[in-house]
Amino acid sequence: MRATPREVIHPVATEYVIVCAKNHGSPTQNFIASSPADVTNQFCVYGTVRTHPEVLRRSAMDGRRREEDREGEKELRRAAREGNTDRVKQLLAEGINPSAASKEQTTPLHYAAYVGNHETVSVLLTAGADVNARNKSQRTPLHWAAWSGHHESVSALLTAGADVNARGEEQETPLHQAAGKGHHETVSVLLTADADVNARSKSQQTPLHMAALNGHHETVSALLTAGADVNARDKEWQWTPLHRAAGKGRHETVSVLLTAGADVNARDKSQQTPLHLAALKGHHETVSVLLTAGADVNARDKEQITPLHWAALNGHRETVSVLLTAGADVNALVITEMSPLHMAALNGHHETVSALLTAGADVNAWDKEQCSPLHRAAGKGHHETVSILLTAGADVNVRNKSQKTPLHWAALNGHHETISVLLTTGADVNARDVTQQTPLHLAALKGHHETVTVLLTAGADVNARDESQITPLHDTALKGHHETVSVLLTAGADVNAQDEEQWTPLHRAAWSDQHETVSVLLTAGADVNARDKEQITPLHWAALDGHRETVSVLLTAGADVNAWAGAQITPLHWAALYGHRETVSVLLTAGADVNARDVEQKIPLHLAARYGHHETVSVLLTAGADVNAQDDTQITPLLLTAWHGLHETASVLLTAGADVNARDMWQCTPLHRAALNGHHETVSVLLTAGADVNAQDEGEDTPFHDAATRGRPKCAEVLLQHGADAAIRNREGLTAEDIAADEYVDPVPDLSEWKDVQIICARKEILKLLREKTTELSAHEEFDPVLVRFYEERGMTVVKKDCPLIEEAAKESGKTVQQVKNFIGNYLKSKGDGKRRPTTGDMAAGKSDITAGERRPSKRQSSQPSGSGILAKKERRDGIPEGRTDQVPVSRPSSTQAAQSGRDAPHVSESAS
Repeated sequence: MRATPREVIHPVATEYVIVCAKNHGSPTQNFIASSPADVTNQFCVYGTVRTHPEVLRRSAMDGRRREEDREGEKELRRAAREGNTDRVKQLLAEGINPSAASKEQTTPLHYAAYVGNHETVSVLLTAGADVNARNKSQRTPLHWAAWSGHHESVSALLTAGADVNARGEEQETPLHQAAGKGHHETVSVLLTADADVNARSKSQQTPLHMAALNGHHETVSALLTAGADVNARDKEWQWTPLHRAAGKGRHETVSVLLTAGADVNARDKSQQTPLHLAALKGHHETVSVLLTAGADVNARDKEQITPLHWAALNGHRETVSVLLTAGADVNALVITEMSPLHMAALNGHHETVSALLTAGADVNAWDKEQCSPLHRAAGKGHHETVSILLTAGADVNVRNKSQKTPLHWAALNGHHETISVLLTTGADVNARDVTQQTPLHLAALKGHHETVTVLLTAGADVNARDESQITPLHDTALKGHHETVSVLLTAGADVNAQDEEQWTPLHRAAWSDQHETVSVLLTAGADVNARDKEQITPLHWAALDGHRETVSVLLTAGADVNAWAGAQITPLHWAALYGHRETVSVLLTAGADVNARDVEQKIPLHLAARYGHHETVSVLLTAGADVNAQDDTQITPLLLTAWHGLHETASVLLTAGADVNARDMWQCTPLHRAALNGHHETVSVLLTAGADVNAQDEGEDTPFHDAATRGRPKCAEVLLQHGADAAIRNREGLTAEDIAADEYVDPVPDLSEWKDVQIICARKEILKLLREKTTELSAHEEFDPVLVRFYEERGMTVVKKDCPLIEEAAKESGKTVQQVKNFIGNYLKSKGDGKRRPTTGDMAAGKSDITAGERRPSKRQSSQPSGSGILAKKERRDGIPEGRTDQVPVSRPSSTQAAQSGRDAPHVSESAS
């Protein structure tokens, strides 16, 4: 029997449906759905869905009512926060929820408890407000009342059933809150209500920790009376309440805790006692209280630091005096063997230094680095402290482990006032450290020209040389301190002094791109064409890293733009090598030979092309560079770009007329090189430019052979698309298909076993590609009967001794020699086993059939096109293993990064020669 339909209305819906109950319920029973899914899940739908005006009206009314309720709740919280009890009563009478919470879950009762209006608190509680409501921080109204110290509100909340030990999100109780604020009356109320006096927060702090930290000694007394653990430890530092109070200098609280039995020598996580913490902050009254109670004045922490070290380090003179009076060891050493005097001197606390010296501190004590207190004070420029130490008998020329004197340290940091004090007391102005550097070297290196002036006035040797024969002028020129350079030159510094690498100050300034300093040196007579051990000039070094402004300054001063370095390298070679286009332009404008050749007969274009600097390549070509120049292995710039897959640069060279079929000494074309190394984009560029797709090298390998050898399927595909002849045989009688089918890999430097596997897998892809591209031809369609007769009757092969026979067959059949060779391979394949027919000569020599797997590695395939000169040295500098030319370096370290000190400039053997 069909059920009776009835109406179902969703409270916020804008539609209704006619349904009947699945469960055969009463058709007159009201049903309120919480979602449309409730309707479809509980009822069978009949009829159609349509708009219902009553639903729209009810939805609008409900929305207005909810908005009014929200405003009323806000008003209630506001009234509670302001303590407006009458307004609170009015809103409650209107039906506003007394526990209505904000977005932070804060209720009106929280606010009333916080402001301490106990009348409002009572009204809300009477209206049914949740006494243990929690906000987002999990704090109850009791937490808020305790924090504010409103003990009457606290009492009212407790009477209404508030949880006295409720925990916030940090596990803090109301007692923690009251104790931390020192509300001792509130603390008493909570304790009377059985609050846990030793409750621990998330950081394991008790209420006593909180009260002690803030010095609330009355609250501390109340907690102790209630049974608080006086030696409780927190989590992070294992501090007791006494540590907390001592660190903050709460001496009254410290006294209360000690009277209650606190351990005066309790140790924290780092073995520090309360006395350490009090001394660290200079709380001398607290220090006195602790010492009176029996604190160990010479207690040591993990780093062997005593309270006296802390007080001295921070210059707390009164605390130092209290500790010394109590018997502190004035010469105690920490783990780095520094004494309290070292620490006071380090920070320039001259009054503390005086107190320590009076108490018997060793003025010449050494720390672990053999530095004296005078070293420490001089290095920081504390001239008053330096004077006190010297008056007390400090050795003015004392040396540390590196043989530096206090004067070295003061000079390094440019403390000229301190230097004057040291010099007046007899400091050796030309003292040398372990590297033979003088104070003047260090001051010059840092560019402290005032200090340099003071030292020179005192007789410093302006041309002193260190162990690397470096003068102060070398050092300051490297860093570009042109003011200091001028001071040194005025004092007679040798402008052309050479170090052990025969670098002059001008070399150093040019290398580090200090063009202002370069100008100063040149004005003073520096040799613009000075040469170092490798015959490198300042212009070479400036060009190396593309220091265009420095290059211009040097050229204006007469630098030889075509000067040769040791390997006949010109500045233009180096600028081109690293792609410094602007520098290249400056050099060319100044007359640089665009086709200058180095020891390997490479011109700058070779070097720019090798590393893909196509913008620099364009500049060189515009200036007349020979686009087809060959080096001593007949390699052209295009061959280099092809080898390394630099297709953008290859395009620039081809546009400029580069010979796309140029051959090197192994008769390889650019296409061979690109195919061998798998650069399919470069292969496409070369073929589009007219590269001979079937060109053969000295081993009669085609680019397709090379692609098969190294397993380059993408290159193979491009070559086939451009007409590569897969049937061509090399000198060993092998086609590309033979090689692709082979599971033997030629030994190539730095190819791992895993690389071999990759090559073999890639060859299989090429084999598949070949078989998809070729179709079988019948013997009578493919094979010339004249050639068949030559093969069957006379045993013609592709080995060298059969060349006359091949030539005779070619002449008689009217075909080329290569076509005859191709015939032999194809005819063998038609016979089934892919093996050549052995000749009578082979049989006599005892030779077996030759298969693809028995061939020997091609010597040409492992040949290096980069040589052993500038390119090879650049590759070593850039991190490319020797013997690997199939990779382009990701990056190279800048030569300027090598300058870690004044002696870190690169030698030519590390960069280029």
